[in-house]
Amino acid sequence: MKKTMLLLASLLTVLILAAACGNGDGGTAPAADGPADGEMTTLTFWTFVHSHADYFHAAALLWNERNPDRPVQIEAEVIPFGQMHQNLLMALQAGTGAPDLADIEVGQAEMFLNVPTPPLLPQNEVLAQYMPYLVYSRVAPYGAHGNYYGVCYHIGAVMMFYNQSLFDEAGLDWRDIVTWDDFIEMGIEMKERTGNWMTHVDVTNVFYWETLVAQQHAQYVIDGRPNVDSPEAIRAMQLLHDMIYEYGMARVMVGYNIDSEEFYADFNAGGAAAVMAPAWYMGRFINQMPDLAGQISVGPVPIFEAGNNRSSSAGGTMTSVTNQVDPAIRDLALEFVAFAKADYDAALMQWTLLGFDPVRWDVFDNPAMRAPSPAVDYFGVDFADQLFSLLLDIQAETAGIHRVQANAFAIRDHIVINVKPNVIGEPLVDPETALREAQAVLESMFP
Repeated sequence: MKKTMLLLASLLTVLILAAACGNGDGGTAPAADGPADGEMTTLTFWTFVHSHADYFHAAALLWNERNPDRPVQIEAEVIPFGQMHQNLLMALQAGTGAPDLADIEVGQAEMFLNVPTPPLLPQNEVLAQYMPYLVYSRVAPYGAHGNYYGVCYHIGAVMMFYNQSLFDEAGLDWRDIVTWDDFIEMGIEMKERTGNWMTHVDVTNVFYWETLVAQQHAQYVIDGRPNVDSPEAIRAMQLLHDMIYEYGMARVMVGYNIDSEEFYADFNAGGAAAVMAPAWYMGRFINQMPDLAGQISVGPVPIFEAGNNRSSSAGGTMTSVTNQVDPAIRDLALEFVAFAKADYDAALMQWTLLGFDPVRWDVFDNPAMRAPSPAVDYFGVDFADQLFSLLLDIQAETAGIHRVQANAFAIRDHIVINVKPNVIGEPLVDPETALREAQAVLESMFP
């Protein structure tokens, strides 16, 4: 382990700086019978996140150390989110121009998987050896037609991050929070004692709402049809509305969503005591909220009632192998991608390099997870212990919304455009009425 991590540390920086951008033409074609032993194989890779490219360069180093007879190098191209997915879809539909490997964000996966024949290669066989150690909720969203087409970079477990300094100032202990009623009660006390808001509620996405729906074992899209007015969906929207307009302990989120520059600045300045976010949001703290270093604590999502899940999976990106990979390197590409996402040492890098919560549950007690890294340096060793203990505790209570199905994107979009602004942004319509009206409209669109 030490040898591996030292090798990565010494070579990763050089590779990141020297890595050339790919041209997206599918890579260089090896001989028909595949590369000879020891011959370097180039795999082209499209992604929309620079740190994902860095991660795959590091994964290639790790693979090459283990497999000197089958070395690979990654030719990565980082393309803006919307453009990358559109370019990839067009290339796959045209049958030419796609890379060997491609990141596909979970919200976009419907376009690639909800078709009769996905233009991606199944990874079932190469993932089989890793499946006992993977958190299943990070594989399941990328399944279709009985196959799995990728693994995420992280669990993306939603949790509640607390500004510990504000709770200390208020003389309150967030550990006493179990239910949403507890959260509201403590939020009222927080506002009375310090003048600070307990939390903010998002407007321009469905993240908060769908987390609360999922934790009640519900879905708002079922078999491609809307289910946005279920009792669970109404209960979730009502809670978000009431925290602002009934109890006065929350406010409309500055910047309207958790990934706005305005919200980063506000939370960094102590604008609220808590934010509900996936574990990958830790990277936002590190990069966008420097003043909170050493001040953040983390706990499970409060529940409505016993039996609810205390977390949900949010966001995520699989790495796929396209059907345009050269047949001579097909097996190598599949084995490498599975290794890069699901190998034990690769999972360690998901924390040490990316600051993500790894997709393997068996790495949380490894000392390397508490060694100096960007995440540990920012949050502290005590936070790391707190986080990994929490992840182990909630691994069986991490629900998720089934995004990869027909019409899911359009249904989410309708909620964002037509419901949340009028319920959360301004209290123009009560939550139940808004969702019942949305259900009627969506049923006419997707009968």
